[in-house]
Amino acid sequence: MKRIVASIVFTLMFVASFVPLQIHASEIEQNQAEPRTGIILIIEMYNLAKEQGTESPWGHSTQTSGNSLPVSGEGGYTSKDLVKDGQLVQRRYYDGEGKADMDIDYTDHGNPGQHPKVPHRHDWYWPPSGPPSRGPGY
Repeated sequence: MKRIVASIVFTLMFVASFVPLQIHASEIEQNQAEPRTGIILIIEMYNLAKEQGTESPWGHSTQTSGNSLPVSGEGGYTSKDLVKDGQLVQRRYYDGEGKADMDIDYTDHGNPGQHPKVPHRHDWYWPPSGPPSRGPGY
């Protein structure tokens, strides 16, 4: 199912890069004035969702089991929530390749000294070799 969704998202992104989908940037953010098209629009709307902490407009899902969200394998430019006992614990954003890009954590992980700011964010780093890692909270 995930592969089908990822395939559909990729196809839509590919087609959107050629179709003159126009939306005035003022509908995305009041400070911009010129229209955007195709893949640029997709990336801008994804980045705006990350900045505002909202669900990605290109796909969003919720996971209610387990203790962590997957670091890869999700659709490109999507987001996913981890919900425990009805409470939002984490929102993860996935880049154009479906790899973890940024997390917003809605808890202090039981360590208020390390994470005094709630919610807080972590960026993901993907080195050329070796496993990905989460950066420090900010």
